[in-house]
Amino acid sequence: LCLCLLAGGGSALLPAPLEGFPLEAKIALSRAIAARGATIGELNTVRRELSTIKGGGLAAACRAGNLVALVLSDVLGDDLEMIASGPTLVRTPTPALALRVLEELELTQHPAAQVAIALLASCPRRAMTINSIAPIARPRWRVRRMERDS
Repeated sequence: LCLCLLAGGGSALLPAPLEGFPLEAKIALSRAIAARGATIGELNTVRRELSTIKGGGLAAACRAGNLVALVLSDVLGDDLEMIASGPTLVRTPTPALALRVLEELELTQHPAAQVAIALLASCPRRAMTINSIAPIARPRWRVRRMERDS
């Protein structure tokens, strides 16, 4: 059994950049995105695509018989893909969305963005699906929503 607690700030505290994209570049790019007034969704879209652990990477790497994620949401609408950039939510990578965010924020000339753009365009990540995860780690999703009593 593997227990994972995800809470506000999880995406920033769990960088794990892709090979070829140094941590310093990821930090610089995150700061540039935030400075342009990006939403948390836009920021996490880029972070997720440039990480080995976000966007289901943690779930894919987990070899425990069961992975239980306890999620404390700070994201409007409680979108599990956006909370800490979804490390326990297996999904298909969407590098085109990250590229679009960088273009819309007019960051394509930023040095760290240029490295990210080249990496995302030339080395698309292998799509992670439930079937590509080792059988012992295949998740069984059961979402339970707990709300505070008024």
